[in-house]
Amino acid sequence: MGLPVKRFYQRYTDALGDITRDRAKRIYDAYVHLPVEFDMEADGHRPVSEEFRRLSDDLLIEALDRMDIPYRVVGGPIPDRIEKIIELFGLPVVVPIPDAIAEAERRVKADLDDLKEDARFHEAQRKKSLIRQISYAFRY
Repeated sequence: MGLPVKRFYQRYTDALGDITRDRAKRIYDAYVHLPVEFDMEADGHRPVSEEFRRLSDDLLIEALDRMDIPYRVVGGPIPDRIEKIIELFGLPVVVPIPDAIAEAERRVKADLDDLKEDARFHEAQRKKSLIRQISYAFRY
């Protein structure tokens, strides 16, 4: 029963892929790929698996090769990655690298704390009293 729909979605995703590749060819003159070199946080809230992350890395490199977009793969610890990217593109250093990393880590931690707080709020909203659950059930 779902076969016609599956074909439609396949054609749709193929067309979306074509559009995305054409746009990438137009706007990127170089690309830096930061490979996955760390495991995800095992908190049970990640939408993908480690296998999917690794596969995504491989598929991205394959797509860049097909599009003939020049790219560099930059791995290693964060300070090494930043230094290499600065060197590759001749970028000016306006903030010392350790200070920039510390600021980025502070901002990411604050954002993650906000997300965790929000997740706790939504979880609390989902835990309805028995009376409220029954009233919802009678609405339908």
